[in-house]
Amino acid sequence: MNGEQLYQEGYKYYLGLESPNEKVKPDEDKAFQLFQQSVEKDHLPAIHALGFCYMNGIGCKQDIQKGFQLYEEAASRGFVHALVSLGDNHFSDKYGSHDMNKAIDYYKQASDKGSTFGQKVLGKLYSLGKGVPQDYSIAFDYMMKGAESGDVECLETVATYYHYGKGVDSSIEKAKEYYQKAAEKGSTDALVQLGVILLDSKVYSGAYELFNVAAQRRNANGKTMAAFLLARGMGVEKDIPQAVKYLEEAASEGQENAVLELGKYYCSGFGVEQDYSKGIQCLEACIQNNNPDAQYFLANLYYKGEGVEKDPSKAFELVSKATETNLIPDAHCLLGHLYRDGAGVEQDSTKAFTSYLHAANNGSAEGQYSVGMCYRLGVAGEKNDEMAFTFFKLAAENSSILPVAMEALALCYESGVGVEKNPEEGKKW
Repeated sequence: MNGEQLYQEGYKYYLGLESPNEKVKPDEDKAFQLFQQSVEKDHLPAIHALGFCYMNGIGCKQDIQKGFQLYEEAASRGFVHALVSLGDNHFSDKYGSHDMNKAIDYYKQASDKGSTFGQKVLGKLYSLGKGVPQDYSIAFDYMMKGAESGDVECLETVATYYHYGKGVDSSIEKAKEYYQKAAEKGSTDALVQLGVILLDSKVYSGAYELFNVAAQRRNANGKTMAAFLLARGMGVEKDIPQAVKYLEEAASEGQENAVLELGKYYCSGFGVEQDYSKGIQCLEACIQNNNPDAQYFLANLYYKGEGVEKDPSKAFELVSKATETNLIPDAHCLLGHLYRDGAGVEQDSTKAFTSYLHAANNGSAEGQYSVGMCYRLGVAGEKNDEMAFTFFKLAAENSSILPVAMEALALCYESGVGVEKNPEEGKKW
């Protein structure tokens, strides 16, 4: 047999392959011997394979130094897999050889020779700033090289960078192009992201269709997003039992947003029998991962005493953490309530107003109403009816489920508070 044939035979014995014509049981000693014979015929892939055997004691006594020598011989002769192996071994500390500079150098050599794996690893390292200065544009360039080779993960990453303008100018059209390419290669995550783009564009039926296809292919994110639309009847007929089913399946697979939604469902009795114990258990599981939405929701329960004993201090602790990310505007509003009332924290009208204003400026209708009340009553400053009217109007126009804001706006029009008196306009609210 020639070197390639010996190498292939060795690989069969290493893996233990079964076909209609033959059945080969794994035999590490036999594999090692065949790789050795192939190396004697100067077969380059076999040099790398034999190095792997020495590194891991496969069919021989472990000899890390010998393994590295064989890897380096194969790498010096341009064998890409050997360059990647050297990069991996210096990246990890498995063999006591951790050296990020060497790892990156080998990955770059592999990338230059067209290794998609090397390109992908370098893209991740530059994205994270691990061993190299963080640089999203360089990360994008490496991921694009991998994408051009058709690697699904690289296609998804390039699409994401275009989607969110990371390392490259934002382009929804380009994002769609690369998500589509990834989806055509079987990526259900790409299907979900295409659905998100449609959802952002309020094309709800198209978004649901993509989420549901991903869900049917067992994608937990797809199930969670499909459940979101099913529960609200957006782009599809409302079907709360199916929404709950999808959420339960996704939650069992560890999808955090599904766990969070189930927690809210159980606490409110939406689509399921109300069970605060189950709901709070879901919320606390999310809080273990510092989920700000879960922190805010549970803080509200402690603030109101719903499903738990009323505990303003616990509410303050949770909502303070929720506001750290600035992702939940209503969390700042709850924080304002606690400062206003001196509940769980020393009373502070100035901090209450600051919290309300932060919530208001980030779109919270309750925050806008609360700022209006501060101006109306002169909390943390002088009374200002014009500003009170402005924020009441913002809140009323921003939410159809905040009647107090509409009532306050109607009263402003009826009594001429901060605006010219107009009883007819007041009646509309």
